[in-house]
Amino acid sequence: MGRGMVRGQHGRAGWRRIVATRHRGRSGAAGRAGQGGSGVGGETGMVTAELAVGLPGLVVVAVVLAWLLSLGAAQAGLAQAAREGARAAARGEPTTSVRAAVHRLVPDAVVVVRTRGEQVVVTAQLRREPPMALLQPLARDLAASATGWRERP
Repeated sequence: MGRGMVRGQHGRAGWRRIVATRHRGRSGAAGRAGQGGSGVGGETGMVTAELAVGLPGLVVVAVVLAWLLSLGAAQAGLAQAAREGARAAARGEPTTSVRAAVHRLVPDAVVVVRTRGEQVVVTAQLRREPPMALLQPLARDLAASATGWRERP
């Protein structure tokens, strides 16, 4: 409690005085005439400057994290599109219908359909560019493949 006082001895006013004394002791310059302290124009400007320096870094980190999340979502969508294409190819639909099935889910995808005997393989590829020129090294080529067996009529 500090300075040998118990909370109940001096009532509320005494408790506030102890707390104020402790805080004044920590800040160093608070309460002294002619020195900055935490009053007007003291540390307030320093906090603003630190925020101005740190905020762009936080924005870049947030944009990179959002970009990585969008890459994961695009990969999941590409895998789903490849599965849809493989189902269509397994039913015996023509290649144009298989590509259309993939393009319904991922319009910009490049679709490759291969057949090996009774097996069909559909591969969907996509190039993702980041939203900022600063992040160009994070551009990625995504790909997903799905395999199916031809159905017999």
